[in-house]
Amino acid sequence: MPRIALTLWSIVEGNIVEGASPLLAAARQVAVLLMVGMVLTAGGLGTPVLADPLYPDLSLLMQSDAAYDAGAAGKMVTANPDDLLFRVMGPQTPNSMRKADIVNFVGSLGGWSGNLWFNVDATKKAFEKGYWGNAYSSANSYKAYVDYFAEVNQALTAAGHRAFNGIGLETEGSYLQKTSAFLGHSGSVGNYLDSKGLTTAKIAVTNSYKGAMADLDVDLQTIQAYNFDDGDPTGFATPSPASAQSLASSIAGTLAANYPEDPGILRDVVIMFSYEKIDETKFFGTDSAGSAVWDTPLFQQFLTDFKAQPHMGHTTLGVYDVGTAFVKWETNLVPEIPEPSTTLLLLPGLLVLFLGRCRE
Repeated sequence: MPRIALTLWSIVEGNIVEGASPLLAAARQVAVLLMVGMVLTAGGLGTPVLADPLYPDLSLLMQSDAAYDAGAAGKMVTANPDDLLFRVMGPQTPNSMRKADIVNFVGSLGGWSGNLWFNVDATKKAFEKGYWGNAYSSANSYKAYVDYFAEVNQALTAAGHRAFNGIGLETEGSYLQKTSAFLGHSGSVGNYLDSKGLTTAKIAVTNSYKGAMADLDVDLQTIQAYNFDDGDPTGFATPSPASAQSLASSIAGTLAANYPEDPGILRDVVIMFSYEKIDETKFFGTDSAGSAVWDTPLFQQFLTDFKAQPHMGHTTLGVYDVGTAFVKWETNLVPEIPEPSTTLLLLPGLLVLFLGRCRE
């Protein structure tokens, strides 16, 4: 029972005297029920509202296509990133979203106006199993991705929804060449986009943590600040202010060390951290034995500490596997006890006075 209702109950209970008539006793019980009902009508125990902040301050979110639905779309809109990388598996990949599913998800984004990226899992395995290995040679794998991108955008337009702003390509372990002559607007990918009538489409590229390049001639570069070759830093399993500081220092140092001649290049890319939920202690979303997933306050502390490191002050930050992150971040939902109206507060008092008069 809400605190207000408990208070009203005690007021009425104090007006009940021994020897009262059964009619009066019954009337008082009705009065109490009315008072409780009015409080519940005013909002009851309250509904969850957004904590401040509910989600960390991030510019980019990325998720596996299998974890997208209308509910996820609403969360994306609330988080309001500048860029949303919709990770797309091939149309023949088992358990992957199909074109109709993608159309439904994009339609659920409503009025969100950020950049929506058709971000392709372009690994060799994904190409061979999920795309048309017999229809496209490995050298022309990028054409499979662009063709599917065009097909989905046509379906979105036909459904009256916004289209994807651009195509994103994950280059690690792929058949794609990491050069501007291949990936850039004036390269193979850009020219093929133009040939399909996608002249305004943007191009994004995802690389490993040491794959940032200044001359790719693309619109967006993201690098993965995880899966470090020389071993991942410790602290992921134990979220705390001390771990936030330690991880921020360690990861920033590892990234900067890969660009000794120009660590400032990291200003021009989006650095992605991972909330992957697997049985390893090297991600913010690890929940294996002895580990814990990072909530909003502690992850925000990590982001703040990271930006305080040398060369990281002007970097742009994002998260991969945001579905896992949302689950933890939403533990920041807090109950709201609504304020009842003046009328609702006065009515119980009038009832108590009336019952007191009846007793006299």
